[in-house]
Amino acid sequence: LYQHRDYRDLLQRHGAVQSMSRRGNCWDNACAESLFARMKVELLRAQEWESLAAFERALARYVEYYNRDRRRLGGESPARRRAQYELKNSVKQS
Repeated sequence: LYQHRDYRDLLQRHGAVQSMSRRGNCWDNACAESLFARMKVELLRAQEWESLAAFERALARYVEYYNRDRRRLGGESPARRRAQYELKNSVKQS
């Protein structure tokens, strides 16, 4: 599908740049694959939205949650980890 001529033409018409790794190499895009795997489990599984707009709102909320609040990084949220980093570096500069 992703290499099909019609699909590549569609991307080009919309100004999108296609990016694919080598066949059989899942590590080229491991971060994105991890995000999509989590999203399937945490957001998409067994969900039905009343409209595309409702789905877009849910997706935006999930991305915000994933980037700011979802615990990972040693059990801490990215926001907490960032705050600790900034505090540590501001003390060093004082």
